[in-house]
Amino acid sequence: MTYLFYFISISINVYSWIIIVQSLLTWVNPNPNNPFVFILKRVTHPAYKLLAKTKIKTSFNGIDISPLIIIFILIFLQNFFWKLSFQ
Repeated sequence: MTYLFYFISISINVYSWIIIVQSLLTWVNPNPNNPFVFILKRVTHPAYKLLAKTKIKTSFNGIDISPLIIIFILIFLQNFFWKLSFQ
């Protein structure tokens, strides 16, 4: 059972890094036809779409903080599963 929690924790960690890389790529405006960029957008789009459905204001003075909110949620989930694995 602990292997399942380790797998979930590692998956959340990898997804957090994917969110970070995708948000950093928005600063340089890469070619959307690049396969790497296409995969990143395709993987992160569901999280951004889910956050947009919650009606939480994620843009302040032109700065989009939705990646930060998603990463905080992922950190919370990772800590939750980590504590759950040691019970």
